[in-house]
Amino acid sequence: MSAVLGIDPGAKGGMVSLHPQIREAEESPCVVTKFANMTPFDITTAVAETAEMVDVVVLEEVGARPGEGATRAFSQGRNFGLIEGASMATCRRLILVKPNAWQRAIGCPTTRKVPKPSRDAGSTFYEQEAHEKALKLYSQAKARAKRDHKNDLKAMAQRLFPRERITLDTCDAYLLAFYALTIELPKLRGEPA
Repeated sequence: MSAVLGIDPGAKGGMVSLHPQIREAEESPCVVTKFANMTPFDITTAVAETAEMVDVVVLEEVGARPGEGATRAFSQGRNFGLIEGASMATCRRLILVKPNAWQRAIGCPTTRKVPKPSRDAGSTFYEQEAHEKALKLYSQAKARAKRDHKNDLKAMAQRLFPRERITLDTCDAYLLAFYALTIELPKLRGEPA
């Protein structure tokens, strides 16, 4: 078996290097690096050093999302670019994958859809007030759905890696490493997934 690296490029993301050939009870097959509180230089260095030692790097391909601030989107894009460059310079194989693609491929629970209220605010004061209240409730429901989805991902990662300490910040990286090992690595070898 070969070593793989899963990378979640978010500001609170991280990377998990999975070495399945390590089977001893006292040694973990996973090496985890959290990006929170790391400088861009530290992130780039850590990625480059780790990517050198693995066969496949799977990087989550992120983009700006509706409702996300410009500063956050820029910061996330900068992280993605730094990590992509460091990976391309040092790894044997870099694979970019969108969140919904890798989550669907390994059977992750999907995000719950929250119906959006109509755009028509009405003409009376009471109709407009009701519309504003509906928008506020929609915003809260959407945040709750996102939080629940993240907790579902964490629970799945904890089931797959019971000896590891999974956090909300690292669960995507664990699942990306699992995706690399079970989906991408067999594809590269010409084996059925």
